[in-house]
Amino acid sequence: MMMLTNGKTTMIAYLKLIRVPNLLIIILTQYLLRFCIIRTLYQLQNIDLQINEISFAILVFITICIAAAGYIINDYFDIDIDEYNHNNNVIGKMIPVRHVWVLYGILNIIAFALGFYLAFELGKLQIGFIFPIISGLLYFYASRYKGMLIWGNLIVSFLSAMVVLIVWLFEFMALRNNPVSFIDGYKVVIIINTFTWGYAAFAFLVTLLRELIKDIQDIDGDTRFGCRTLPIILGWKTTRNIIVAGIIVVMGLLGLCQYYLLKNGYNYPFWYLLIAVQPIFIYMIIKVIRATKPGDFKLAGLTSKIIMVAGILSMQLVHISYL
Repeated sequence: MMMLTNGKTTMIAYLKLIRVPNLLIIILTQYLLRFCIIRTLYQLQNIDLQINEISFAILVFITICIAAAGYIINDYFDIDIDEYNHNNNVIGKMIPVRHVWVLYGILNIIAFALGFYLAFELGKLQIGFIFPIISGLLYFYASRYKGMLIWGNLIVSFLSAMVVLIVWLFEFMALRNNPVSFIDGYKVVIIINTFTWGYAAFAFLVTLLRELIKDIQDIDGDTRFGCRTLPIILGWKTTRNIIVAGIIVVMGLLGLCQYYLLKNGYNYPFWYLLIAVQPIFIYMIIKVIRATKPGDFKLAGLTSKIIMVAGILSMQLVHISYL
C-alpha cells in the first residue's frame, strides 16, 4: 500500500511539473482553430483540410512536448526563487534533478524529430527548425531573460501566440502545395489570416498581462536573487497601474474586434465576447486595483487564465455563425 501511495504521489508530481491543465488548454486551442475556423471557412469553397488527422495530431503532440519541456526547465531554474517565495516546486523534493534533465531531453528530442518529419512531409524542411528555435527561446527565457526587464515577458507572450500561429502556418504551407485548392481558397485564406492573427494577438496580450501579474507575485524572491523585472525597477504599485492600463487597452482592442465581427455578420461571437469575456476583464481590473500587497494578485492571475480560455472558446461561435 505504501509503494502504491508513493507511486501515485510521484505521478502527481510529474503531472504538476509539466502543467497538465495548461497543456490541455493548448490542445483545445489548436483543435478549435483547426475545426472551427480553418475547416469551417474551407468548406465555403469546398476545400478539404490539407493536413490529415494523424499529421495534425503529431503537430499538437510536438507543441505539448515543447511546452512541457519549457515548464520543466523553468521550474529547474526557479528552484531557489520558488523556495524563497514558498511556491511548491517539486524538483529536488519529489522528483530527482537527474530525472528532470532526462525528461527534458527526451521531450525535446521527440519534438525535434517529429517536427522535421512533418516538415519533410510538407516538402518544407526549413520550417522544422521552428521547433528547436522555440525550445531554445524557452531555455534562454528560463535561464537568463526571465529576470530581465520586460524581455522575458515578451518572449513567453510571443511563444503563447505561436501556439495559435503554428497551426495555420503548417496548414497554409500544405495548402500552397496544392495550387488548385490554393487558388480556389484565396478569399477564405484572407479571412482565416484575420482570425488567426486576431486570436494570436489575444493570446499574446493576455499572456503579457498574466506575466506582469506573476512578476508582482514573485517580487520578493526575484529581488533576493538579483532579477530586474518591471515591479522591481518601477515598484509593484506602478506596475499595478500599468497592468490596469494594459487591461483597458486590451478591452478596447477586443471592442474593435467585436465591431469587425458584427459588421461582417458574426453576431454570435460578438455577443459572447460582450457578455462573457469583457465583464471578466472588468472583474480583473477590480481585483488588480484592490490589491494592497503582492500576495493579493493571485486571483487576478487566475482570472487572466479564465479570460484566455473564454476567449479561445469563442472560436466555436464562429463555426456556429456559418450553420
